[in-house]
Amino acid sequence: DWVLNQSGFDFSIPIFYRNQILEYNFTLAEDSINGNYSVSVLNATGDTMMTFPRHLSSTGKNIIGSFNLSIDIFTVGIYFLLIKWNDTYTTLDKTLRFGSIVKSFALWNATIAEFKYKDTSVAPGEIANFTINYRTIYDNWSIKDATIVVKENSTGFWKEWGVAWMGAPQIGNITYENGNYSIPLLTEGAPNGTYTIRFRISYQQHQIQLLYTQLSIQGVNFISVDITYGAYLDGQSKWVIDN
Repeated sequence: DWVLNQSGFDFSIPIFYRNQILEYNFTLAEDSINGNYSVSVLNATGDTMMTFPRHLSSTGKNIIGSFNLSIDIFTVGIYFLLIKWNDTYTTLDKTLRFGSIVKSFALWNATIAEFKYKDTSVAPGEIANFTINYRTIYDNWSIKDATIVVKENSTGFWKEWGVAWMGAPQIGNITYENGNYSIPLLTEGAPNGTYTIRFRISYQQHQIQLLYTQLSIQGVNFISVDITYGAYLDGQSKWVIDN
């Protein structure tokens, strides 16, 4: 059996982030528990990564350890964790049992996303503007060509912005400049109210981010009054009661 401290899954493959500490816990099936083992990390082409293999000894049924997925060594991609064990660490000084296990894992870039600007209230028909910065945690590298999906849940279900009242997404042209994404939301046809909005920002082999905010859409009602008797208009803006 085995356990990893993954941060998520890419389909069925555990996900880790660069510069994260990978922790492993493998349980031996053998009754003989004293032995030696090696830990190796292989890249997608089967090459052993720098500083591996590492040789250690075991004195219990659980083989527990960790190592740093350093950005100086690891890039994003698929890797394989290979553990080989034998029972040479015994009083007999002989190898009677041996075994190995290989587990794959994905390595992604850790990211951060934040609002640089957001409208909190607009009138119906106005464009609500939002600006989001999406970058890697280390070195603050800007991430271009990200996919941004905007949804709201006024119906009790998360739907793309505008689908609930217009039948199709009401999102303008998303643009990118200097690490920031400008996202215009069209509000024509949107009922008055306060909307909880979710922005999902993603890029291949990068940590997905979710940002939440609220937008109030409130119309202004104008009443037109035309007095026909008992008062007269003094100039352009003031009614005077006729004595």
